[in-house]
Amino acid sequence: MRHLNKGNKLRVSTAHRQALQRNILVALFQHGKIITRRAVAKQYSRSADKVITIAKRAAAKIAEIEKKLKAENKPAAEIQRRIEAIRVAHLRRILVLVPDKVIARKVLYDIAPLFADRKGGYTSVFHLNKRRLKDNAEQAILMLVVAPTAEQVKQAIQERKAAYQKRSQEKTEANEKKAKDKLAKKQAAKDKHAKDKAAKAKTDQAEAKLREDKAKAHQAKKDQKAKKGQK
Repeated sequence: MRHLNKGNKLRVSTAHRQALQRNILVALFQHGKIITRRAVAKQYSRSADKVITIAKRAAAKIAEIEKKLKAENKPAAEIQRRIEAIRVAHLRRILVLVPDKVIARKVLYDIAPLFADRKGGYTSVFHLNKRRLKDNAEQAILMLVVAPTAEQVKQAIQERKAAYQKRSQEKTEANEKKAKDKLAKKQAAKDKHAKDKAAKAKTDQAEAKLREDKAKAHQAKKDQKAKKGQK
């Protein structure tokens, strides 16, 4: 019995199966649909659903964190930092199954929002009547139920670029302010040091004058005693 042996082994080695999964998922999310063997399409439609589920969880978690931080009156920079951390964490999880950064970002930013109101079944498998040449394998179409249009992808890319430029500008301004504050602090410390040095020099001069006056008074007393002794 096949206990703890879920899924079709496809009559290939583990390394071959893992490489096939990566290639199938990358091609599916890149083109929206692919034609492959029926067994392969059935096997990896579940993997595609899993990737989209991970991306949807990122969106849900971002919405929850954003609502919570806004209720706590956190600054916008802190909110953006937390959101970006969540996106990076889920992007890394997607990259385990889809080892292509461009396609992984496309899934996270462009494909997952299309399934926001759908609770499952993100892919469909359509059987084809014709068989593949050479090996006579049964074929099927593996496709996303909803695929983003070129215009939607273009708009999403522009929005991400605008957001990235805004974050870069804010970061640059923050770095400039930090450098300016550091320079002002350094200059203030320098001025304070110069002021303290001048005050110390003035104090040393006053002490030197006082010692000189004491020495003169002591010498005057000695001279006076010497004159009395001569008399």
